[in-house]
Amino acid sequence: MLILFFILGACMASFIMCLADRINRQISLRGFSVCDNCQHRLDCLSLMPILGWLISIGHCRYCRCSIPMSYPIFEACFGILFIVFSDQLDWLILICLCLFLSCEDLYDRRAHAAILYPVIIFELVCHWQLETVASLLAITLFCSFFIYYRRSMGSGDLPVLLILYLMVEPITFAVTILLASLSAIACCCLKKVQILPLIPFLSAAVIVSRLFVYNN
Repeated sequence: MLILFFILGACMASFIMCLADRINRQISLRGFSVCDNCQHRLDCLSLMPILGWLISIGHCRYCRCSIPMSYPIFEACFGILFIVFSDQLDWLILICLCLFLSCEDLYDRRAHAAILYPVIIFELVCHWQLETVASLLAITLFCSFFIYYRRSMGSGDLPVLLILYLMVEPITFAVTILLASLSAIACCCLKKVQILPLIPFLSAAVIVSRLFVYNN
């Protein structure tokens, strides 16, 4: 059963990264996958998560163009996460959404984060409390200051923060914000840039926090 969850997770990661790439480049969602360099249609062997990359030794089988190692790494990580969260459907949905939004944010610093609002409403209805509503309003006002006045955050970061607040324990949320902030600052210093996509850092931080903070 575990191997099935691993395969499912790897396949989902492959599909989500492909979907985000096509949407970012405004390519039709219909049709078969092709090599970005030679436009040759990829066969079933090349499309296999992880194994396809290993068999072709990280290169297109037709034009020998290099394929980033990030693909099999993310597929393997997702396979492991699907095993870890195999009994938590809400978290499987969350990490899939986070991967999709992270890929979009990395591509051009824009993300269709509005897809999270139905999930936010659902979680809010299921866990309705006045304190929760007040906290969400406070987070919204705080983030709006940085989005619209300071312009130091993107509008897509807000729904990500809201859904994370609703789905994790307060200590996990606090650690997530801390880890995401510190890692983003460190990355800015190393790359010597002033602007970075925040959603990938939030996504990675909440998974790390969930695994090593909440479980302990």
